[in-house]
Amino acid sequence: APTATTPTNAPTATPTNAPSAAPSDTPSDTPTDAPTDTPSATATATETSTPVAFTCDGSQQLGPWSVADIGDAATLPGTTRATDATVFLCGAGSQLWGTVDGLRYVYRSTKNTSNFTITARLTDWEAAQRYSKVGLMFRSSTAANAQHYSLVVTNGDGVRVQWRSGVGFGSVDGGGTGPGTPVLPTWLRLTRTGNELRAYYSTATTPVNGDWVQVGQTGTFVLPPTYLAGMFASSRDVTTFASGTFTDVVFGTVPPTPTPISGTPLPTATPTPTRTPLPDGVLGHPRLFFNYEDLPALRTRLDENSSLWQSIRTMVDNQIDIAPPCRAAPERQCSARDVHRLPRVW
Repeated sequence: APTATTPTNAPTATPTNAPSAAPSDTPSDTPTDAPTDTPSATATATETSTPVAFTCDGSQQLGPWSVADIGDAATLPGTTRATDATVFLCGAGSQLWGTVDGLRYVYRSTKNTSNFTITARLTDWEAAQRYSKVGLMFRSSTAANAQHYSLVVTNGDGVRVQWRSGVGFGSVDGGGTGPGTPVLPTWLRLTRTGNELRAYYSTATTPVNGDWVQVGQTGTFVLPPTYLAGMFASSRDVTTFASGTFTDVVFGTVPPTPTPISGTPLPTATPTPTRTPLPDGVLGHPRLFFNYEDLPALRTRLDENSSLWQSIRTMVDNQIDIAPPCRAAPERQCSARDVHRLPRVW
């Protein structure tokens, strides 16, 4: 086995927020799928890379990243070959599940002060068995029982989301999306917006807004002021490795929603004119509605000093000028000339 390597810049592995309740029961590894949704962010890659063949030889090239073999993965230290935008890693470990984890984690720290995303393209991976896992992870620390929210790729259940909402708590499966056997290459993305954690995937060559599909359920829990974000591999076998190659890694804030391409704007719908009811019993009708054409004729039938006419004037005050009443014979209609100053809504 390769020589164990001390993790670089790894946070303390001692949990600080022990839960007040006992950990939840550990569910099975085959949960029910959850519905999908479409995210609002678009992919922004800093590099389009040709996959490079690596081997699990125990070598370490970390670039800007830190690394830790968490839990029982430390009995068989892994391999990391990383640059700014490409990460290859091999990890052992018994599982990413239950109340403690065993995995290799390649990460950077980030502050819990603004929204955040990490995006990467999984171009190649090797599984030790059906439930070996690789993917992206938010994690509160490198302690084996730390909080985490993870987007996992497995041969057994495809692309899924799983998390542990508190230190030492049991694990939760948030459901899966897409084919049971992952399609490579596959884009993966984790986002944190406030206390809401979401996972997405896409098999598009260069994903745009509508290509991203939410994986499983949204996690809602508070990460510490400084937490970790990165890639992981867990073989589910402490005697061998699972590996993954991630390219086009983007580590930063959530990209803004793209501005729509300019073009002919959609027409604005014209609201349907409303009709205003008069009080019950007006002119013998229990509920009389009127348009603007009614007002001049109505005025000829009402005393201008009556409370009803004053109420009508109050309704339209500062909106229209009511035209003078028609002085024509009763059998004649008011002409458009008499009401031309009244807006059609009345």
